[in-house]
Amino acid sequence: MKDRLKGKIEELKGKATGSRTDQARGKLRQVVGDAKSAAKEIQYDSEHRDRERPPQ
Repeated sequence: MKDRLKGKIEELKGKATGSRTDQARGKLRQVVGDAKSAAKEIQYDSEHRDRERPPQ
């Protein structure tokens, strides 16, 4: 979640300043954040196969 938020801020900063580099870095950081979240969900599911997932 932290990477996703930082990425969104960086993307918006890039839009405000007209920096395509910052926009791209921000979008990339958001993708990294999504990947980390997915990996954590998979790890949790594999560790807790016999239990239900907690509500999100």
